[in-house]
Amino acid sequence: MRILSWTILTVITSVLSLVFQAAGHPTVFVSGLLGTILAPYAAIQQRKLTEVEALAETNERLTSEVDQLATENERLSTQVQTMEKSVAKYVDTDISA
Repeated sequence: MRILSWTILTVITSVLSLVFQAAGHPTVFVSGLLGTILAPYAAIQQRKLTEVEALAETNERLTSEVDQLATENERLSTQVQTMEKSVAKYVDTDISA
């Protein structure tokens, strides 16, 4: 929101300089024109950077969660194998008896 207000202020200032002083000096015209064009562009780029940072944080959290889930999966697989062996022994004991 703060960037948007600065962008609007910059565009208004640039447009006002174009309106009131551009006829007197071409440098003022170029400066006002660049301010009018570059301010919104800078705001868009800042928003994209913010989105990229948020996506990077989300990616880090998801990577961490995937690693944790992989570890849990390995632990559970080991437990399943142990349980299968235990059930097989129980079935063999039950059939023998």
